[in-house]
Amino acid sequence: MVPNFPRLCAQADLVRRWNYSREGLRNLIRFDPNFPEPITAVNNGRTRLWLVSDVEDYERKRPWLRDDEAKRRRIVHGYMRSLGGPN
Repeated sequence: MVPNFPRLCAQADLVRRWNYSREGLRNLIRFDPNFPEPITAVNNGRTRLWLVSDVEDYERKRPWLRDDEAKRRRIVHGYMRSLGGPN
């Protein structure tokens, strides 16, 4: 590891880290205004990179990203709301 070089992650790393589909992650990036901004892009702009520290800050406010059971409850809750069920 290079001293003082920040830890970075790409979209593929986030898909693996959060157990998301690529499309699900793209939607999160596109529609959540609080999603961290990438710090740079490589590979002719095709690969965006985020600071791991920014991703960890984002995760702290969204426990369902790392917890599959919390993610399942959130999905079920959203589905029930869409059917007019209890909030």
